[in-house]
Amino acid sequence: MIGGYDFVGELWPTYGPRSEDPNPIDAPPTPPAAGGHGTHVADIIAGQNVSDTHRGVAPGAKLYAVKVCSAVSPSCNGIALLRGMDFALDPNGDNNLSDAVDIINMSLGASYGQKEDDLSEASANAVRAGVVVVASAGNSADRPYIVGSPSSTPEVMSAAQTQVPSAKNYPLIINSPITIAGSYSNTATVDWAPIVNGFTGDVAYVGRGCPADPYLADPAGKIALIDRGLCAVSVKVDRAVISGAIGGIDRQ
Repeated sequence: MIGGYDFVGELWPTYGPRSEDPNPIDAPPTPPAAGGHGTHVADIIAGQNVSDTHRGVAPGAKLYAVKVCSAVSPSCNGIALLRGMDFALDPNGDNNLSDAVDIINMSLGASYGQKEDDLSEASANAVRAGVVVVASAGNSADRPYIVGSPSSTPEVMSAAQTQVPSAKNYPLIINSPITIAGSYSNTATVDWAPIVNGFTGDVAYVGRGCPADPYLADPAGKIALIDRGLCAVSVKVDRAVISGAIGGIDRQ
């Protein structure tokens, strides 16, 4: 990451008004743990771990992190969104667009949104300025015909997820620690993917899992359940593998 900005703050809307600061990463101990969905996507785009066994799809990319959504709820702030778009076009704020980013990626949108929406118009203006803008088609799962803005804007590239009818859902059953015991689907608040079909084994909840954080349990021979936050997912997984874990699960 070469720069960024926080246009929404740590408190809005649950605990206080919108605020701004130059650090775009969620500040612990604000729930959820530092680093949300945008941090996860950034790792997919340009991540690289210390042992060089994990790379994002564009490991040489330079990223600006622009925080526009709440750290304490799933809401995104309208003013922050527009302020973020302006920042992406002029990161140093000198009213010269020569330093505009090449690509704006937004995993967000408003269902049934129109191209006349304010963020849709801001996205179209960014495209006219030479920026490629990509937005999620929507977050309405398998319900058809629900497209979100700004992805419905003609100038914007709309990205949609698809799933084949034969796809299967494998539940994750956690017996211990008791505080997180239960059966989870891969669409629940604990995001996971099966290691192999039919796998059974123990899950070790290690906590946040960054290099400076002591493990809450030994993951050797087990699946490490790791909280999101603070450091890159690739660093967490690399540490778990070095510690003998046979797999890792990202806990949001």
